[in-house]
Parts: sequence; structure tokens; C-alpha cells
Amino acid sequence: MQLDFEGRQYELADGETVLECLERHGEQTPSLCRSGVCQCCLLKASSGELPKVAQQGLKASWKEQGVFMPCVCRPTTDLAMTRCDAVPSWTSRVLQVEPLSHARGPARHGV
Repeated sequence: MQLDFEGRQYELADGETVLECLERHGEQTPSLCRSGVCQCCLLKASSGELPKVAQQGLKASWKEQGVFMPCVCRPTTDLAMTRCDAVPSWTSRVLQVEPLSHARGPARHGV
């Protein structure tokens, strides 16, 4: 299967999801759960046929626009897609890390 992601062509390996293929080729796309629950990895298909599982649980309006979850999408036809703004994202950074408990390192014998 051939994937077209924003004009770049990639070959989908057997059994691979769209998200796995994109990551294997160095594409940076948001993802968390990798099982279609969080819906943060949404992309928009412009051509090709989407498996039903790739749109399961999405709003009807998103389905009509071709929005799908690449983490569970294993297409059976070539697929062209782009990023979409269905789910907003924000830039963030870690300012401080505080331990929740006093973690103890491995036991030292003979010390």
C-alpha cells in the first residue's frame, strides 16, 4: 500500500498502521494511546478508502470530512492524507519536577 502524507510518499509495510508507517519514516504526529481511545492522532484523508475501525467513535461531521485515527488504520487501498485541526493542540514545557515520594535506590549490600 502507498501512503501520501502531505505530498510525501511512503510504502506501508504488511500489518503496519498508518501511524506506525509515518513514525518509521520520521514524521512527527501526535499520539498517546495508540488504540483509538484518546483521538489525539487524527488525520484527514483526501483519497482512498478508510476501514470502519479507523473512524469508529468519531463525530459524524468528522467522518464526512474524512477524519480518521491513523493509530488503528490499516488501509486496504492507497491513501492520501494531511494533518487536520479537529483536535486543538498547545505547546507546553515542563517547568518543574517534584517527586511524589522519597524514592529509594536499589539496596546496597555490604555498605
